[in-house]
Amino acid sequence: MLIYIDFSLDPTECPNMCGRSYKGKFRKSSLRRHLIYECGVDPQFECPACQKRFTDKGRLNMLPDTLYCKNNCGRYYTGKNSKSSLKRHIKYECGIDPQFKCIYCPRRFTVKTNMKRHVLLIHKIIGYV
Repeated sequence: MLIYIDFSLDPTECPNMCGRSYKGKFRKSSLRRHLIYECGVDPQFECPACQKRFTDKGRLNMLPDTLYCKNNCGRYYTGKNSKSSLKRHIKYECGIDPQFKCIYCPRRFTVKTNMKRHVLLIHKIIGYV
């Protein structure tokens, strides 16, 4: 009985002694990518929305789609409600003074529901419209 051992698939260690090793058919290309983008190198790919940095572009592309405010105020929204959140931001918040004023104190709010919650919790008035 003849046993064949493929020594070409032995693990390949990182020469920088960082502890990473690669095995399998693509070990050489994986090691090459590791040396160029990861080992001892600051992450090169940055998300423009959250400034989070990644060592490979694939992880950056896994972030959810992001919508940015067209007025360049720095606000951005992600997720399934991002479109409606951005519309609300532009209509009530972006570059606009808070429209909703508490009649019991000088506090102002950009969203009516926040004003209602304030009146209920701070001034203890139920049913304020």
